[in-house]
Amino acid sequence: MHLVHFSEPDEFIAEVRRDGGAADDGVVRISQVCSHAGHITSVRIIATFVRAGVIRRLDHRVGEVLPIGSGRIEDLPHNAAVLGLAEACATMIGSAARACGLDVRNGQLVPVGRCA
Repeated sequence: MHLVHFSEPDEFIAEVRRDGGAADDGVVRISQVCSHAGHITSVRIIATFVRAGVIRRLDHRVGEVLPIGSGRIEDLPHNAAVLGLAEACATMIGSAARACGLDVRNGQLVPVGRCA
């Protein structure tokens, strides 16, 4: 299976809208992914759908959140801003997909034999 990669949400949304959102299974999957490198946590939005047997995948780096010790991670204004951007990005993609008649679900679509 082939993979078309996007790093910008607007490009991915344009691809969703192309051909009226004709996804093979009628589903766009959206996930917020956090990966850790030392004390820094990188926040990304991953979104996928399949059209004509080809996976279309957005991997958008939103930003990094910083550790705060005790308390909620959202208590630091910088972290709240990054997490807000991630939520806004996921909402924007979900709204575009629903406007095309697609179902929006959580999770990632990963081609067999590959890691996310």
